[in-house]
Amino acid sequence: MTQADQILLHLQSGQTITPIEALELFRCFRLAARIGDLKALGHNILTEMVESPEGKRYARYSLVRPVPFQIPLFDAVSA
Repeated sequence: MTQADQILLHLQSGQTITPIEALELFRCFRLAARIGDLKALGHNILTEMVESPEGKRYARYSLVRPVPFQIPLFDAVSA
């Protein structure tokens, strides 16, 4: 399984991922590149910039879940 596959499964499980987590979990040194690969395949991934208590900024990625389409119900009398 590729690093991109592992990262996608991680995101699909509802978790977020940061570069440090990607390194620890998947030995991935280039998370931004793998996220770019996944986006190119059509996955809707949100990038959130966060700041550590020490003032360092880094990205946290999450998968945007599609909102299920619901057919509106119409009242037969008012329609």
